[in-house]
Amino acid sequence: PRRSSGSRSSWRSGGRRRAAAPRAEDHGKPVYHKTYVMDAWGDARGTAMARLVSEPVALAVKAVMAHEIPAGVSAAPSDPKLVGRFLDEVQVLAQRLMRVDQV
Repeated sequence: PRRSSGSRSSWRSGGRRRAAAPRAEDHGKPVYHKTYVMDAWGDARGTAMARLVSEPVALAVKAVMAHEIPAGVSAAPSDPKLVGRFLDEVQVLAQRLMRVDQV
């Protein structure tokens, strides 16, 4: 399968929703196309920025210290368990996080 650079982001009014849509194709036919959607805003726990930037950075630092990911600049981690752990935490931090299967 060929990976498309089809990752896109869009903002709805109020600047609260961001969607990423990674997709892969095989001979022009989508074989993987999912959209991730998140809604978040400030509440009693603090601003959305504080929760959804600072907290994931802290998770990444802890993962580096535990030798789960290498130190330095890199793309997102590729270990499904680690990614799942990060997304589980983001699920708690955001008002809404969901994955939509487009295939």
